[in-house]
Amino acid sequence: MTRSRQRAAATLGGMREFLNDWWRLLKLIVGSLAIPVVLWGLLVWAGVLR
Repeated sequence: MTRSRQRAAATLGGMREFLNDWWRLLKLIVGSLAIPVVLWGLLVWAGVLR
């Protein structure tokens, strides 16, 4: 494998890891916001809250 191919493979691996980290962070943020909203909706639907 040539040096340029090795460098390209390392760059693609780093980019994939970077995107994977951002995807995991996005899921964490959306999940942490969605859980209280769903609970609030269930309590409103059940008549506990207005």
